[in-house]
Amino acid sequence: MANPWDNLTPLDQPPGIPGALPSTDGITPASPSIPPPWANLTPLPDQRTAAVVPAAQPQPPTVPYSATDAAVHGLTVGLDEPVQAAALATSRYLTGQTPGFDYSQAATDMRRAREAYAQANPASSLAANVVGSLGGPAGVTAGAIGAAPTWLGKLGRSIAGGGLLGAAQGAAENTASVPEAIVGARTGLGIGAATGAALPAIGGIGGALFPQVSPAAQTLRQSGIVTTPGNAVGGLPGAFESLLSQVPIAGYPVQNARTAVRDAFQNVLTKQGEDLNRGAVNTVLAKVGGSLNPDTATGHDAIAEMQQKLSAAFQKAVPTAGGALDSEASNALIGALRDASLLPDIQANQFAKFVQTKVVDKIQGTSGTPFGTLSGPDFQDMDSALGQAAHRYLKSPDAAQKDLGEAYLNLQNEMRDWLQRVSPQNATDLQAANEAWRMAKPVQIAASRTTDPNGIFTTGQLLSGARTAGTTPQFARGGALMQQYVNDAEMARRDLVDVGKSLPGPSGHGVVGTGVAGGLLAGELLSHGLEHSPWMLGAATLSVPLMKALYSEPGRRAITGLLSGIGSVPPAITALGPSAGQVTPGLVSGLLNYPR
Repeated sequence: MANPWDNLTPLDQPPGIPGALPSTDGITPASPSIPPPWANLTPLPDQRTAAVVPAAQPQPPTVPYSATDAAVHGLTVGLDEPVQAAALATSRYLTGQTPGFDYSQAATDMRRAREAYAQANPASSLAANVVGSLGGPAGVTAGAIGAAPTWLGKLGRSIAGGGLLGAAQGAAENTASVPEAIVGARTGLGIGAATGAALPAIGGIGGALFPQVSPAAQTLRQSGIVTTPGNAVGGLPGAFESLLSQVPIAGYPVQNARTAVRDAFQNVLTKQGEDLNRGAVNTVLAKVGGSLNPDTATGHDAIAEMQQKLSAAFQKAVPTAGGALDSEASNALIGALRDASLLPDIQANQFAKFVQTKVVDKIQGTSGTPFGTLSGPDFQDMDSALGQAAHRYLKSPDAAQKDLGEAYLNLQNEMRDWLQRVSPQNATDLQAANEAWRMAKPVQIAASRTTDPNGIFTTGQLLSGARTAGTTPQFARGGALMQQYVNDAEMARRDLVDVGKSLPGPSGHGVVGTGVAGGLLAGELLSHGLEHSPWMLGAATLSVPLMKALYSEPGRRAITGLLSGIGSVPPAITALGPSAGQVTPGLVSGLLNYPR
């Protein structure tokens, strides 16, 4: 079937339309060409090739400035700047550079120079200012902070110092006009006080977390004991070490190190007791110019050697001729017998018989000597017998026997005093020997009262010996023989015992329970984590040897030294508060305000 439009007649091209184009398909005429509305516009030049106008650059300062100027600036709290500004304005006026004395422009130029240097060299500017400030008022204020007894006192002094110094430097740095100086002082006061408060706060927090090595740890180190790092400083390292000591496997080296420290402390206590004994004996022997042999064991052997050397020194000083007994010696013999009569009958009779045979029978009647004479050899025999008897009975555990030994020892001292009186030619040597024997008496009493199998006595036993050997008034005023020596030794012993209280004790039930719980937890983590994280096996394997190395004595020493260095930082930070309060406003100004 034919299309309905096959017989349509095409329209003719409308007449009178210029620019009509011929038909392209032989049917429909083309549309006329109509120009766009922007056809007659003039195109702009290509923006990509247009010239770029550079931004305005700040003019360089007209005044030179260096690190030296920054240091002087800190030293003078900024007062150098108005002085230099006045000198600069004067120079410009005298050389005709300005029609008048323009201080305001000179002060502005000085400030621009300082700010430009601070912006270009912030580190050296800050360092130079701090060094200078510490050499000036800030250093004095830092010393006052260090003298404050409490942290609150340090904080208050730091706030006040930082605020005042910041206000002074803020005003000195802005003297172009009075309003600028007031604004600078107010700004410096606020920033300086805030900075002065911030550094002590940081130092306080840091000091609490990382304290310095405790005095107890320092005392232990002087005794040759290197305690664990956490015990030495406490704080965060101490808490971490305590927690680490409860970790199964990895914490065992910590516990072992603590045990080794406690054992070393006990050894030091033991050695201190031995030194007490050896020092007491050597103090006695020093009176006659002697001392114990280095290889002599402390205890019974030391006491025996002391007595032997004292006897030899005394016998060497005894004159061969002896001397005549005086009334004082005779009264001493009568008094010794009277005192011994107060002993039990057995001991009293034994003493009386000894005096008769060893002393009285040796005395020879001589014309002109109402009390008789005693030769040098006879005196030596008598002295030796008295000394041996005193030593034998003083060692007895029986109280009556000890009292008998005291009676022999007292009589020996009385007879030695007599010989010294009647032998002026030997007085010096005899006096030295007698003083040594008297000083040996407290030592002998202490050695006789000890229960130690080796014969080592304690400070308490030596003090008791000093009390027994002297009179009550002597002991009351601290002047008894060997009393000062034993008092000093006792104070040293107490100090060491007090230090030992700071050592951590052995693990208790709570620690063991925590360790068991931690072991179960670690086992769960390892059993489920090793499948996906093989590195955990390596970490667990290396933890024990690593901890052993860290908690060996060299390791403990190195770690404690490192922590000590960290712990010394907080006090230094606190002392820098005033200096930081002084220089911070100027640094902020330099970094933020240039170019203005």
